[in-house]
Amino acid sequence: NMTIGDVDSNPTPDLLSATVTVDDANKGGFTTASLAAAGFSNDGGGVYSISNVNATDLTNAIRQLVFDPADNRGPVGSTETTTITVRVDDGTAPAVTDNTTTVVSTSQNDASTISGAEAGQQTGDDTAAKPFENITIADVDPDETLTVEVILSAAANGSFTGDSLGGFSEVSAGTYRFIGTATAATTAIRGLCFQPTEDQVAPGQSVTTTFTITSDDREEITTDNTITMAAI
Repeated sequence: NMTIGDVDSNPTPDLLSATVTVDDANKGGFTTASLAAAGFSNDGGGVYSISNVNATDLTNAIRQLVFDPADNRGPVGSTETTTITVRVDDGTAPAVTDNTTTVVSTSQNDASTISGAEAGQQTGDDTAAKPFENITIADVDPDETLTVEVILSAAANGSFTGDSLGGFSEVSAGTYRFIGTATAATTAIRGLCFQPTEDQVAPGQSVTTTFTITSDDREEITTDNTITMAAI
């Protein structure tokens, strides 16, 4: 709704220059598409400029600017206020400045991610193995506490060794839970060592266990169930 006015319009409107400045460039900036549509240039450091336009065209241009807040600047649900200063100069009179425009952005939740899953792993039924050595659990939201669970397709197929739990606890048969940061969860899950149940089937046969990993950030649950290990 901003309007730029200039009473010196007869016989020819003054040509104006303007800058739009964000109080902290780390908080965000105007989108590339809106800058192109408005005719503004990005001068860096949160400063945007336009020149040689009359008041009407400047009003139309500045109204097209779209501010895009930076993602994940604070914990989910927290807010941040950005102050935007507009400075207009007609080259003759002292420049005028307005710094009453503010944008309040609220940090939105992003789901955690699980990567590095590997299917088709094998081990002997008398040999413990680590199915999650390449798993990475991540969350771009600052200060997030995750609840990570590992669920065996059948509890009878085996269990994780006690000395490898690393903060995981068995909350029910075949279900193991960890609560902590994504970094801590990654370290803990990579250390889990699965001991298959011995002699579950005849020699030469195998038992395949599917491991389901869930990561819950209290708003969204991410699931991976592609990890398998065959005990031979």
